[in-house]
Amino acid sequence: MALGLSISMTLALLVSTALVYRHSGAAQALDAKATQTLARQQRVAGALAAYAARSLIDEERDIAAMDGLVLWLDGADVDTQFSDTSGYVPAGIGDSLGLWRDKSGRGHHLLQALGDLQPTVDQQASRRHISLLPNQGLASAVAQVNYDGATSFVVWQAPLPVTSRRLLTHQTSSPVPAVLGWELSGDRLRWRSGGSTGTDTYQNGVSGVWQLSTGINDASGGRQWLSGANPDPSASVLGTRTLAGEFRVGSDNDLGAASVRIAEVLHFSRPLADGERQRVEGYLAHKWDLAAALTSSHPYRTPHPMPCPSDPAAATAGRYNAYDDSGLETRDAVTGACAVQLGLLPWQTLGLQRREAFDAYGRPWTYAVTPTVAATVAARRSEFCGQTTGRLNAGADPQRLGVSATGDADGPTVAAQVLTVALVSHGANGRGAYGPNRSRTTPPAGAADRGAMEVRNYDEASGASQARQLVAARVTLEPGAAQFDDLVWVATPAALLLRLPSRARCP
Repeated sequence: MALGLSISMTLALLVSTALVYRHSGAAQALDAKATQTLARQQRVAGALAAYAARSLIDEERDIAAMDGLVLWLDGADVDTQFSDTSGYVPAGIGDSLGLWRDKSGRGHHLLQALGDLQPTVDQQASRRHISLLPNQGLASAVAQVNYDGATSFVVWQAPLPVTSRRLLTHQTSSPVPAVLGWELSGDRLRWRSGGSTGTDTYQNGVSGVWQLSTGINDASGGRQWLSGANPDPSASVLGTRTLAGEFRVGSDNDLGAASVRIAEVLHFSRPLADGERQRVEGYLAHKWDLAAALTSSHPYRTPHPMPCPSDPAAATAGRYNAYDDSGLETRDAVTGACAVQLGLLPWQTLGLQRREAFDAYGRPWTYAVTPTVAATVAARRSEFCGQTTGRLNAGADPQRLGVSATGDADGPTVAAQVLTVALVSHGANGRGAYGPNRSRTTPPAGAADRGAMEVRNYDEASGASQARQLVAARVTLEPGAAQFDDLVWVATPAALLLRLPSRARCP
């Protein structure tokens, strides 16, 4: 089958897949290096897709798809809160809470039938949450959960110090007493590791401040994080066990509840890997306006959907010595803006090996990005994929990428959607590619030949308010003016994420 695709065919296809334009025929077969270049291009495309997926803030569907979720209480979800235990009377702000539905799908709904022991649905600075006074609390029915380690997240606020009070527990008294969960003790939050005696880690609380806490038990022991930082690791191990007791928020008939506010709880029956833990922390931090409190090294404090190019001119500022020695994106640390829209592939930022920064002809890739998708901070998947207008409005970006068969603004547009990234090999002739001294070979500018199209893929002179129109045309290998051998890969956001498992794709 011929590799070439007509523009009319690609009008529909590029919305759902990223295409490389190449031509093959009896006398026009791609040479071996071009074929190798296409294969390398696809490996880089996979790395770009993985970067985007890692950098997007998770949303509810992403959290719900995670394995091992056994309890999910969401103070912001009005559809989970009822004044009666049967779930007929919705609870509004200021109402007592008789039923708090579990969103995990495991049916561990929490109940309180006694009116004087029911918490209150509350609101503070537009943050809907549940307020508990001492001895108020809710409990699930018997909820057997098989544990081989555990992970728990809680967004909470309390006046400190307090006497020992339970915040969230899953416990049983038979056959061996075990407590797994969170307990306030003085001015510290205590993560109970389970077992007959419990082994604990602690973190200092801040009175009246909303906080995000994470606790994990695994083969390494009990560990606890405050805003993504791990202040107090422990050598204790939870081990494999079944807890057939109740989930409780607040009073557990042993220790009463503190005067505490709870915004959200997520509880897993397995230890999450660091990347998974950070994903959930990113979801909670951005949902509850706590991102600024995340530790400075946390990957979701200020994530960007796509990396910026490496700026070839950065060498003049002493940032690196040669175009193949850096591979780091060049981004303004204050504004988050890219130094350039078109430059070199940030291969180190993408986690690639140095050789993948080059095509098979030994020249570095030219990499371009629509600035909005590189500079916008903390984009959610729905924003990246265009389901919401939000902050990621790439369609209104004056420097957005475009692609056509001819490079003309009025030429046939290949993609109806705004393009996210482009990766260009300048082919065997190398016209327009970066050289070892970071200079570029200027393609011929004749108006009537294919070289004029190569100029479009070279142009660095587009003004700040101009869209960049790249050329993705059929490859022709005839020598001379008719030759066009650029291999151009472009992708819409949805097409980029199609390379990943279904969970990471656009909705």
